[in-house]
Amino acid sequence: MRNSDGTYSYQGDQTQLELKIGDSMSLGLNDTGWDVFQQAINAARSSTTMLTPPVDDGRVKVSPGLVSSGPTFDANFRGGEPYKLQFTSSTQYVITDAAGVDRTAEAAGGGVFDPNAKGGSDISFRGVTFKLDITQQPGDNANNIDGFIATHSFQLSAKPDSFVSNRAPGNTSTAIVSQTAVTNATDYKSFFPEGGAVLKFTGPGTFELYARPFTAGSTPVTTGSVVAGVATAAGVSFTLGGTPPVPAAGDQFDIAVNTHQTQNVLDTISQLRTALDAPTDGNPTAQRFLSDTIASSIANLNNSKNQVDMARGAIGARGNVMDMQSEQNTSSGLINESTTSGIRDADPAEVLTRLTLQQTMLQAAQLAFAKVSQLSLFNKL
Repeated sequence: MRNSDGTYSYQGDQTQLELKIGDSMSLGLNDTGWDVFQQAINAARSSTTMLTPPVDDGRVKVSPGLVSSGPTFDANFRGGEPYKLQFTSSTQYVITDAAGVDRTAEAAGGGVFDPNAKGGSDISFRGVTFKLDITQQPGDNANNIDGFIATHSFQLSAKPDSFVSNRAPGNTSTAIVSQTAVTNATDYKSFFPEGGAVLKFTGPGTFELYARPFTAGSTPVTTGSVVAGVATAAGVSFTLGGTPPVPAAGDQFDIAVNTHQTQNVLDTISQLRTALDAPTDGNPTAQRFLSDTIASSIANLNNSKNQVDMARGAIGARGNVMDMQSEQNTSSGLINESTTSGIRDADPAEVLTRLTLQQTMLQAAQLAFAKVSQLSLFNKL
């Protein structure tokens, strides 16, 4: 489904059907669209923000960054964000973490870069690769460029979670959720449903927050009241808009959460198309944005292809398991048929004779055991 902001959300079933193929074995029959197309790793899930100078002078640009190693990014990069990238000259920089600890040694090159060499201006740090673009301005020269570049610093961090709000078709009021933002990171991380939520108003000024999917028997995660046109629940503030911005009892809003960890292929294609349609002639900023978007789109399309390949591999593996189980079931059927045939086609006279023989042998064994068990050394005294 295409959302109001141009992004796409999966609205299909996420349940995998299973078929029992053996006494203690079940096999999945399908792969959902969510698993195949929605769970591709997003390489563009980091962000860059200029801190200084207050007004961009066009000399230094740092790309948003591409995640080159997901495990390293999740385990190391996110543990120390936000980072500060401080340039000390036109060829050197320092990276410090949120606690102010110097982490420059963990970057490729150890804080040294060469803007004139191919690939020399790439910063690979904790699973993310950032590209530098140094552009000298009129009047810059070898004597003053270090001082100009040293005034630049950037914040490096993971993209913050974003939200998409869609009003239910049955809402009776014209109220909308115009803005959504995390206002309490601790409560958000602890209480807000990971799979999205449903904001339901029980009155013009009261609401309940439910985890998706919302059913008649669902229990609210939290409840609250609207204050100054803002409904705050589980660390997230929902600013109400519309004319008037007053929801009616029973109004519902579906809240989808984008953690940027994954990105569906439709969003990747949409972002690439938007970037390609935008004019870039004579606009260095637009040209850099286009270059960054193309790089991230290529990485994400490759990740989407890998996700589809994994699904195809899983289908093939399940097919092999089914073939092996089918052979085992056939073998068990042959054994059962042979046993049944032996019982059904037996000669009654032969069976009676064998039964009599086995009874005689069993009686003889019992008599022999009784005699032997009575023997002892005292019988010889």
